[in-house]
Amino acid sequence: GNVWHLVCARNRHLRVCRISRVLQAHLAAETFVRPVDFDLAAFWQKWCVAIEGNRPFYPVSVRVSPQFIPWLPIYFGDPIHEQLDRAEAADAEGWLWLTLPFESLEDAREHILGLGGAVEVVAPQALRSSIQDFAEQIVALYAGGNKKRGPAEDGNGQPPSNARSIPSPT
Repeated sequence: GNVWHLVCARNRHLRVCRISRVLQAHLAAETFVRPVDFDLAAFWQKWCVAIEGNRPFYPVSVRVSPQFIPWLPIYFGDPIHEQLDRAEAADAEGWLWLTLPFESLEDAREHILGLGGAVEVVAPQALRSSIQDFAEQIVALYAGGNKKRGPAEDGNGQPPSNARSIPSPT
C-alpha cells in the first residue's frame, strides 16, 4: 500500500509507528544495534495478521451501477476482484449487489459519498439515512438561483482582486 511504517524498539518492546503520524524528528547522537536474530519480514507478516484480525469491520450492502463496475478495483483495491468473482448475476437493471468492507459508518459514508450515484447503499439503514442527510444538505447548499456569495467572493462570484492563489505542489 501507500502507507509507510517504522518498526522500532522502545523499552525492549517492538512497536510499529505510522510515518504520517510522526510530527517531528531530529538526528540524535545515540545509536542502536539491530538484534542479529531479528527477522523483519517475519515480524512484519505476524504484525499485519494481528492488525488485520483486530480491525473493525463494518459491512455495507450496495448496488453498483454497471458503468462503475470496471472502476471498482481503482477505488477498492485488488481484493475487490474476489468479491466480483463470487458475486451473483446483476439485477434486471444491470446493477451488481456487493458487500463492501469499511471500518466504520463514517469511513463508509466518506467513501460512498465520493462515488455519487454510482453506488447505492442498501444496508445498513443508518448509513443509508446518513448519506441521504448529507446529500440533502449539499443539494440545499448548491440549489438553484439562490446563490449566496461566500466571504471570499466579490459581487460577480469571483475571488476578490487582492486574493492570493495557492501555489500548486511540485
